[in-house]
Amino acid sequence: MIEDLIFGRKPAEEAMEKSMAKKVYLLKNNKGNVAKFQDLAQEKNLPVQLVDKAFLDDLAGGKNHQGVVCQIKPYNYSSYEEILAYTRKRGEDPFLVLLDGVEDPQNLGAIIRTAYLAGAHGVLIPKHRSAKVTATVFKTSAGACAHIKIAQVTNVNQTIEKLKKENIWVYGADMGGQAYYKQNTKGPICLVLGSEGKGLSDPTKSHLDGILSIPMYGDLDSLNVSVSAGILAFDIARQRHEED
Repeated sequence: MIEDLIFGRKPAEEAMEKSMAKKVYLLKNNKGNVAKFQDLAQEKNLPVQLVDKAFLDDLAGGKNHQGVVCQIKPYNYSSYEEILAYTRKRGEDPFLVLLDGVEDPQNLGAIIRTAYLAGAHGVLIPKHRSAKVTATVFKTSAGACAHIKIAQVTNVNQTIEKLKKENIWVYGADMGGQAYYKQNTKGPICLVLGSEGKGLSDPTKSHLDGILSIPMYGDLDSLNVSVSAGILAFDIARQRHEED
């Protein structure tokens, strides 16, 4: 079975443009798309296989592939240090998102997409007990994995302490904290999001500079982690782009 596949024109084009693809499968007799993707594959020195619709349908698991499927390379993670160096080079205050045990690939992909669109410089994920950047994550992120730096860290709490030594404020998302819109999140910041179901662990909370909470007005007491990421990341973006 061929693994690490993404499908659809936009994700495939992103993967090819960013040199993340290693082979391309194209639908025979699909002249417009075939010509475009064959040209791009030639430019990137990628092998191309022309196949029938049944073959592509099988590769894509019956989902809409739009006539193109790419096999991607293992993701090339950045390092924590590279992300900070990148922010310094741009002369900007760091805006990072640190995930503590997000294990669902679709949640990870959605958070990566949100982080990128909110202007974050990078996403940090644990090496263990966490989803990794796979084809599913790439697809769910709508190609954002190709545009934002993602690093793996060995220990979340040690990483928080390193960030604080770099004068980066580290705030976690959880219940029982200050309403997020009341907190000044301008300047260097890292947003920490906990795992699905359990949220942030008590040891992790003890290392944070503060807790940001999303007020709830219904009978349920929690949001999906990717939804929380969207609310908080875009409020951070709003504050960072407000004129003083």
